[in-house]
Amino acid sequence: MTSDSEDVVTALIARDDLRLDALAAGDAVVLESLLDDDFVYIHSSGVEEAKDSFVESIASGRTGYHGVDLTRHAAWVFGDTATIRGRVVLDLEIGGARRVLDLAFLAVWVSPDGGWMLREWASIPVKRTGSGTG
Repeated sequence: MTSDSEDVVTALIARDDLRLDALAAGDAVVLESLLDDDFVYIHSSGVEEAKDSFVESIASGRTGYHGVDLTRHAAWVFGDTATIRGRVVLDLEIGGARRVLDLAFLAVWVSPDGGWMLREWASIPVKRTGSGTG
């Protein structure tokens, strides 16, 4: 990875950290500023949620994050598009029901105007097996 690529990845991860902090704090204003207008959240259940609905669920308190334990396994930059892949354990409350989700995720970030914005988030449940191959 070149120094320029490393700088981009560092900036991208800083933006992603801001997003995680905003989720944990329930800060819909900061969260909205980090999401692309065409943002789509693909939940581990397969349900797709657009930006406005996702931000409103945080702002209203319908969805609240009690903890986010995220491990980034890899980040790639392709011009003005980047991806982050990893694992996350979410401790959250949805509609009054507390849940802990262990997920693998892929996040797609775009930077058409020089500032990184999250465009897509997709996650799937992680099945724990004894063989390590799932």
